[in-house]
Amino acid sequence: MALVERERRAVAVREDSPRHDEPVYENVRMDLRLRYPLRWVAVAVCFVAGLIAVLAEDVIVGTYYTGTADILVLKMEDPRGPLGVQIIDPRIQSITGLAQSEPFLVELARRSGVDRSLDDLRDMVSATRPKLGARVSITVRDHDPEVTRAVARQLVVSLGVVVDQARAGALQVLDENGRDQFADQPADYRGPLYLDLYGGRPAYDTESPSTPIMLLGGAGLGMLLLIAVCFIAHERERVSHASGIDGVVGMRQLGRCPRFGLRRSESSRNHVSGMTLAIEASCPDGLRSLAFAGSGIRSERAAITVAFAASVSTVVPERVTLIDLDLDHGALSRRCGLLSRLPGRTRAGVTDCIGSDVAPEQLVRRLRSRSIPRSVRAVRAQSGPGVYVLGVGTRMGSDVATAAELADIVERIAQDSVVILALPPVPGRHAVRELMARCDLTVLVMLDGWSPVRAMVDASRVLNEAAPGRCGYLLLENG
Repeated sequence: MALVERERRAVAVREDSPRHDEPVYENVRMDLRLRYPLRWVAVAVCFVAGLIAVLAEDVIVGTYYTGTADILVLKMEDPRGPLGVQIIDPRIQSITGLAQSEPFLVELARRSGVDRSLDDLRDMVSATRPKLGARVSITVRDHDPEVTRAVARQLVVSLGVVVDQARAGALQVLDENGRDQFADQPADYRGPLYLDLYGGRPAYDTESPSTPIMLLGGAGLGMLLLIAVCFIAHERERVSHASGIDGVVGMRQLGRCPRFGLRRSESSRNHVSGMTLAIEASCPDGLRSLAFAGSGIRSERAAITVAFAASVSTVVPERVTLIDLDLDHGALSRRCGLLSRLPGRTRAGVTDCIGSDVAPEQLVRRLRSRSIPRSVRAVRAQSGPGVYVLGVGTRMGSDVATAAELADIVERIAQDSVVILALPPVPGRHAVRELMARCDLTVLVMLDGWSPVRAMVDASRVLNEAAPGRCGYLLLENG
């Protein structure tokens, strides 16, 4: 109950001035459910992290080549009746210890002719006892196939030399009780202490990185890092439908619309159509120009701009023209396919009209149907002039044009069509006063549970000062 009460009073406004100069609010926690944009961020993080893991594994670890020689250690000098030869554990441990000793590595390096240090050889060579049986496997593992083959061919031969030295007393191999294992052999026994199973012919194999395992491991690590980042950002102040947003941003709510998904949604169509009628009714002289602004969430802002243009085309007799004025990012142009470098795709737009004789009317292109969010494609006009778009152009950047030059372009397009503007991020390094002066209404787009409160407060102040009384906000809901 305390948490519910805290959410209800998450934003409080100090009413000591009529302009809401300084809002006072508590933390509105970010919605951590896998909704926009976390679900797409999660997909991207999993893919990129998995790809990085595969590349890193291939570069850092690479392919290993292994050569394995097997010997059999039995108690052949003292068979016991019908049981035949017996396994003798102390001798197996002694052979395994010799196969990892420094004299064995020195002999192995001398016979194989490999120019490696003893530490490198110690990392390359290992002796194991599979399944605790009488078999001992001596394995060499390295990135170089030639080195692996040269060392593997000498494993059994070098072991035989070291064993003979130990039996002759040149080496001492002590067990945990301090006894010399090879000194305990019967004086009259001259037989072998082990059998070479395959005549010194080692088995070769390769170990390459497993792409599926690395993809899954990298994706899992990426998801853990994403969750950690989300929890770190969890305490930042975010807009919430349960809070008093109107008092924080100082403007009226124009509508609430669910974010757009991939499936057709009757709810999305109804929300967009209803908001279109409400905005048109709020413009007594008729809707001639409209601007969409915001901070962050560029893709969602571009989607609602295109969806609203499709809806406006059903209630006005003129054609509707979208104009992308976000010279730094061009999210609207990117959604409409006007930033593509594929042959046959035009990229000329607003910035190409600055300082040239090209008229902006010549660069306006008809909006493709697939650029409209799928859930609201049914609301577009099936007949009539339709929806057109003027992209950001080929010269993206903040220093290409001034606000007055952009406003002149908007004025020319607005002579024979209803214009809908995609403004640059507000607040930002672009001046928007000249642009908003020609707009009947400016819409500040917020994303429920994601947009930072401080950024929305700063954006609303800029918009209210540029166009007093002609601003409102639209809340995109996660639900």
